[in-house]
Amino acid sequence: MPIRAVVFDLDGVLIDSEGLQYQAWTTALAALGVDLSKDDYLKMAGRQGDVIAQELVESLGLTTTATALLRHKSVELDRLLDAAPIQLLPGALEAVTDLGQRMPLALATGGSESETRVKVDRVGLAGHFRVVVTRSDVARGKPHPDVYVLAAERLAVIPQDCAAIEDTEYGVAAAKAAGILCVAVPGEYSKGQDFAKADRVAPTLQDAVRILGSMTSS
Repeated sequence: MPIRAVVFDLDGVLIDSEGLQYQAWTTALAALGVDLSKDDYLKMAGRQGDVIAQELVESLGLTTTATALLRHKSVELDRLLDAAPIQLLPGALEAVTDLGQRMPLALATGGSESETRVKVDRVGLAGHFRVVVTRSDVARGKPHPDVYVLAAERLAVIPQDCAAIEDTEYGVAAAKAAGILCVAVPGEYSKGQDFAKADRVAPTLQDAVRILGSMTSS
C-alpha cells in the first residue's frame, strides 16, 4: 500500500539533542551523589522521562521520588536548551523538504509541548509539519502507541497509510503498536538497541527518505 503521510520522531532523528538529554540526567543525579555513565544511559535513550525516572529511583534506591527527579532533570534540560546550540542532524532539512513536497508530515515526540516548540523553532523546522503531537497531548508516551495514533488521526489518514522514522527501539515499538510502517535510523545513542520490530533499518536519514520516497503514492 502506498504511503500517504510520514510521521517523524524529533530527538535523534532530526535534531542532535540526545547529548543534552544525557547531560540533564547526569546533573540531576549528581545532586544525589550518583554518577550516570554514558553506557548506562544508552540502555535508556528513547524511553519516556517518567519511565526513566521511576526506573532510576527504584534500581538505585534513591532518596527522592520519580516526580522530583524528573522535575530536576527537566529544569536542567530547559537551561541547556536556552544556553546550548541545537543542531539539525545531517540531511534533516532535506528530508522534511523532500518528503513534505510529496505528502503531509507530522511530528510525534516524547518531549513536552513547550520543549518541542523551543527545539523546532530554534532550528527552523516549525513550518514543515502539518501536525505536531507531543508527550503533553497523550496519556502515555512511547513505547505506547498514543502519539502515533493521535498523529494519524490529526492528519486524517489511517495508520496503515502512514510511515514513521524513528531512532530508538522504543519509538519503533510505539509506531508498530499503532499499525504504522517504521523505518529505523539508529544514532549514536541508540545504535546498540534492538531494532527487530522495524520494517526497515536504514544507515542514514537520506537512505530512509529514499526508501519512503519509493513507497509514496503517484
